Amino acid sequence: MAHRALTLKYRPQVFADLIGQDHVSSVLARALESGRVAHAFLFTGARGVGKTTSARILAKALNCEKRAAGVHKSADPCNACTSCVEITTGVSLDVVEIDGASNRGIDDVQNLREKVRFAPTRGRYRIVIIDEVHQLSKDAFAALLKTLEEPPAHLVFIFATTDPQKLPDDPLAHAALRLRARGAAQGGRPAARDPEARGRRRRGRAVHAHRRRGAPDRTQGRGLDA
Repeated sequence: MAHRALTLKYRPQVFADLIGQDHVSSVLARALESGRVAHAFLFTGARGVGKTTSARILAKALNCEKRAAGVHKSADPCNACTSCVEITTGVSLDVVEIDGASNRGIDDVQNLREKVRFAPTRGRYRIVIIDEVHQLSKDAFAALLKTLEEPPAHLVFIFATTDPQKLPDDPLAHAALRLRARGAAQGGRPAARDPEARGRRRRGRAVHAHRRRGAPDRTQGRGLDA
């Protein structure tokens, strides 16, 4: 069986799996159920609280074929139709995801604008996810403004940032639906549970306790993961 990173193996796939982010999930679910979807969303919060994960779940729900056909009544994506599977595996032509830190120039934004001009190939929307959007250059923001102010009906922007104070004073900071994801210190918890990591921590604590009591280390020679 091919190795998969834990961040991918345990990444939440529906809104109910987002731990500690009920305030975000409920707002998104109501928007999807009512059909009143904003043309831009802005997720803010510390690293690791589930901003990009929320963006991907939202993208799947917007383009879910079974939801569009009325077969799947929930606000959550079905995760079974072709569109959901393609977005989950990162091969969907209708969802463009870029990192603002490494694609921050005006040329990158102009290339992005060329891609989103066309109608979606399979889903209802063409969706652009920009992570760490505050790292875009000033010229890149200027190139993006026209599309943000007058977006096509088929286009939805989803932005994520750890530092919203660095966003320029433009429609991105005011027109987008802004949602703040909470971290553990604010009453939330990490976005995904990791059973394997919990097991390693328990075994590590047991080894430490044995050593303090002078008992032999039963895991020696076979590793903590055995």
